[in-house]
Amino acid sequence: MTETEIINGILQREGSEYTNRAADRGGPTKHGVTLKTLSAYRGQPCSAADVMALTEPEAREIYRKLYIVDPGYTLINDPCVRAFTVDSAVQHGEKNATKFLQRAAHVFPDGQLGPVTAEAVNRVSPQALFVNAFCERLTFYGGLISGDDEAQRAKEAGFVKLQAFNAKGWANRMGELLKGMLPK
Repeated sequence: MTETEIINGILQREGSEYTNRAADRGGPTKHGVTLKTLSAYRGQPCSAADVMALTEPEAREIYRKLYIVDPGYTLINDPCVRAFTVDSAVQHGEKNATKFLQRAAHVFPDGQLGPVTAEAVNRVSPQALFVNAFCERLTFYGGLISGDDEAQRAKEAGFVKLQAFNAKGWANRMGELLKGMLPK
């Protein structure tokens, strides 16, 4: 799976419409890119109008730079694991996505993809790694909804408002990802 294919999948799952729902902690969003992400990418404060005007080509570059290149996900050899990790980073941030991967590869989860994590990730069976990372992400979703310890950490990081409202969409996304990784 190429970078373009990974980004195509993300854009398909995220949709291209501008949204600003109260139940979405990301606030103003278009092509899945939030106001905070756009501001980080551009290196300056942006407005809801800037998000509304976001073009698909710029969204693609944001995904490539911030969610593939900068976190080091190009070091992940297996394309399915890489695609899953990139998608996890888009929804949960790079640190959480990398921690899912690290726990799946039995590496200390510090949220940084360095040489130790890359070696461990590329040494483990891609199928086992994918399944374990998938389970880590499902557990994270459960914590967001149920209010357990993981949810408390998520709450401290700002993941709170009406998260159960998003559960159906999260489950659909995980189902799509799993189906996409199965042999055709």
